[in-house]
Amino acid sequence: MKNKKIDIGYIIRISSCILAFLGTVIYFSYSCKIIVNNYLTIATVSWLINCAVASVLFMIMLSVTAVLLRPFWIAIITYGAGAILFALMVGSAAAMWIAAGIFLIVLVLYLFFEIGQLKNQIKFSTHPLGDKKILICSLLAMMISVALGVGYLNDSTKRNYIIPPEAKTYLQQTMMNGAKTALNSQKGTEKQKQAALKQTEEKIKTMINDQENSLKPNQKYIPLTLGVFAFFFFQMALFLISLISAIFIPLVFWILKISHFTHTSVENCETQHLTLNTQQT
Repeated sequence: MKNKKIDIGYIIRISSCILAFLGTVIYFSYSCKIIVNNYLTIATVSWLINCAVASVLFMIMLSVTAVLLRPFWIAIITYGAGAILFALMVGSAAAMWIAAGIFLIVLVLYLFFEIGQLKNQIKFSTHPLGDKKILICSLLAMMISVALGVGYLNDSTKRNYIIPPEAKTYLQQTMMNGAKTALNSQKGTEKQKQAALKQTEEKIKTMINDQENSLKPNQKYIPLTLGVFAFFFFQMALFLISLISAIFIPLVFWILKISHFTHTSVENCETQHLTLNTQQT
């Protein structure tokens, strides 16, 4: 009996899918790593754009691997490698490994859902790949939220604060600008206005410090609270962004087909039906 010839082309295609998927995981992990190192970066436009691009690429490649990686254990191993990469890149905190475990579980559930959907299709369509968008958006939002919580915890421990100094400065400046505008519209000498402004500044500082002191008893819950707020915000934002991936996914599969990376095959399958007994049977 002759040995089957190894299909080098198939191995190259499978390897390309795996590497492309792991590349998107690394890209997304890098976005999370940035906010672990400096969580205040999450408020910058450049980080938000970077995260949006990373998320769209991840969603696209997740769809590609769910459809093309067969047998399915190859996909599971690939997702496992992605989960480990995420934990290793973002940080060694226990929260990261827990998040990585959830990451793997959700991706495996997504895979089996897609396999079931594809088996029930008479003609291949990318439409079912978007049915679980909210699941994947929730997963990515959770990854970002964990990174934000760990980032805050690391930085607040290092610099010994509850409210970030940058946030306190911003609040103080904003409130002082409002106070200056109000005082300028009032009557009085410049000396009186300066004295009132100085008094207002001291009140603002005292108010912010009092607010920070009131948070001390619940300090350990602040990272979790930040994470929860971030989760709901990014879940909604990523769901809107996922509409972009829904446009690109059919395009990607079309490009794969015309480039002969994939092809369409036709299978004849027998079907069984359960019916009531009749005299003819």
